[in-house]
Amino acid sequence: IECRIMNNDVRSKDYSFLPDHPRPGHQDMVMMKRTKGQADLRGGGTSSARMTAPLVALAALIKPWLGLKGVNVEAHVGAIGPIEAMLMSESPPRWANETCKELRCRDPEAALQMAELITNSRTQRDSIGSRVDLCLNGLPLGVGEPWFDGLEPALARAMMSIPAARGVEFGHGFGVQTMRGSEHNSPWGGTADSPALEGERPDGALAGLATGSPVHIRVAFKPPSSIPQEQITLNLKTNEKEALTVKGRHDPVLAPRAVAVVEAMATLVLGDLMRRGGFLDG
Repeated sequence: IECRIMNNDVRSKDYSFLPDHPRPGHQDMVMMKRTKGQADLRGGGTSSARMTAPLVALAALIKPWLGLKGVNVEAHVGAIGPIEAMLMSESPPRWANETCKELRCRDPEAALQMAELITNSRTQRDSIGSRVDLCLNGLPLGVGEPWFDGLEPALARAMMSIPAARGVEFGHGFGVQTMRGSEHNSPWGGTADSPALEGERPDGALAGLATGSPVHIRVAFKPPSSIPQEQITLNLKTNEKEALTVKGRHDPVLAPRAVAVVEAMATLVLGDLMRRGGFLDG
């Protein structure tokens, strides 16, 4: 399958300061050094989120295939700055109103607060960090391969491949550092032929293999680096520090656009792992 997406709305003039004035927080400096000056940095180059568009398109072909096996992949904006949305399992179906749809957040109250925060960030010519929450339901027990291709390692690698991703959590995430084993462990129930984890939010994956419970994942995204306020950078021609103001069309937050990408990455990984494990046969 070949996928082509033509971009007919380019504005290369917005990047006329490159490559001599690398943007703070961007790939410009490291990519120029890595490629010995050969990289095309316009629009973010190979690190641009535009590069995820074909992945989203191809994942859309695979998602119904997984659905036939009872697997559901769904994400929404879990947080923007300090504003936290309620869990997807406790939220209305997507999307309760236009603000929820625009921000890709299923919590109507949180979505309104997020919209106000984004407006304030834009007014202040700044950006804000965010998070996408993902839930995988219906995975057959045992999906995953040994070591680096385990369910969590494979998903973590895919999520961290998304431009601007800065952290991934599974289940209780970093909260496990304050937990005891008696709190974290979930008992097995069901039957020998159909075992099932019990308790509140049991782990959806253990040792790289699906347990049959929902897999909860959170992906944190940094604030967009292109902000319309003056920053300091190095002029690579003069070796002097200079002020730089980045112009162009840039988002003040990433999670609303990243929801589709997170879902796509998860879909592609699950398709691979289920195929390799024989879960898509028959």
